[in-house]
Amino acid sequence: MLFINTIELNAHDFEVDGIYYLINDTEATVTHQGQYGYSYDNEYSGYVSIPEVVTYDGVDYIVTSIGYEAFYQCSGLTGVEIPNSVKTINDLAFSGCKGLTSVSIPNSVESIGWNAFNGCTGLLNLYIGESVSFIDEFAFCGCSGLTSVTIPKSVSSIGHLAFFACNALDTLNFNAISCADFSTHESDSSHPFYQVYLSTINIGDSVKRIPAYFAYDQSQLTNLNLPNSILEIGEGAFFYCQSLTGPLTIPSSVTSIPKYAFCACSGLTSIILPNTVTSIGNYAFGDCTNLTNLIIGNSVIQIGNDAFMGCNKLSDIICQAIIPPTTNSPFSKYEATLKVPSSSLQDYKNTLPWKRFTNILGINAGDVDCDGKMNISDVTSLIDIILRGEDPIFSADVNGDGKVDISDVTTLIDKLLRGY
Repeated sequence: MLFINTIELNAHDFEVDGIYYLINDTEATVTHQGQYGYSYDNEYSGYVSIPEVVTYDGVDYIVTSIGYEAFYQCSGLTGVEIPNSVKTINDLAFSGCKGLTSVSIPNSVESIGWNAFNGCTGLLNLYIGESVSFIDEFAFCGCSGLTSVTIPKSVSSIGHLAFFACNALDTLNFNAISCADFSTHESDSSHPFYQVYLSTINIGDSVKRIPAYFAYDQSQLTNLNLPNSILEIGEGAFFYCQSLTGPLTIPSSVTSIPKYAFCACSGLTSIILPNTVTSIGNYAFGDCTNLTNLIIGNSVIQIGNDAFMGCNKLSDIICQAIIPPTTNSPFSKYEATLKVPSSSLQDYKNTLPWKRFTNILGINAGDVDCDGKMNISDVTSLIDIILRGEDPIFSADVNGDGKVDISDVTTLIDKLLRGY
């Protein structure tokens, strides 16, 4: 006769003060009772305070990890204190802990595992420590009570669907200095914030790179701040952000606009590209259907195909480049008024596709607001540019010394008084 041993195996090495641990040399991992995380129903409940050091049988162990399924489906858990000794929160560690309302992940933690907080529907407040570099797939999936989240500077990778189904999430504070791309192409359903609709994204002033498809399909995004720290904007970073209204001013630290960067941002009406930008990618601003005003900086040498395709409401384009940028067919219509430096007027009129514009105006130094004449409004515009420290329009360098300052105001006033 065959007898089957049904005695359940223990996954823990010891228990102290109601917390179960596994040990490895001098380190301890918080775990569950029994062979599996679901072996005992709601084994942890109420508020659990995990110590930095646990003593067992006269030996001290540093608690460095929250183990696999340690608090799995402990719906009665209302709070947890994670010590500053923990470096890793493993897969499914707090999955299904519906009673958790607040979690502070300490600055010692470096990685947050797969599904670590999945289904914590009661979670309202979340702090992610300043040492976390990796947030795995589905880490906070289904945390439907969260309204805001802050990604710290240290994060270098956020996994697929990490915040999927966080239905109340409204504000993202993004401080990661250089995070890996969120997706590799448009319409990627594995995006970390897939089907999360943010209204506000605050990008920290230490961020150097915006990941590819960073805010893809954030159709409710109305508030966006792009700080001067940004050096690179990823492909498709703001694709389908239809509620952005602008005017959109690209920071002067940026040197190129990649393909699809602001594609289908149909709410934008005005775009200002700084003098640092040298290239604009294919369809970068395609289908910005309400765009009426466009300023292209003086350093642009190449514009990709269809960069402004579908922007059929464009009425005023200022292109400051002395040499007409190389391009094939960036616009779908050529009915807007194109304003260029007066010294380059004939070059634009003789170069495809620029010569397709039916109305091309040469703008002289001193015509700061580019309306085709010089008057007191240009003085006001020039002073405003200087006071705001804005990237100046080419015609603001009235005296031709290569910079815009108070001397240009003096020169402009002198011209007006002399009747130029």
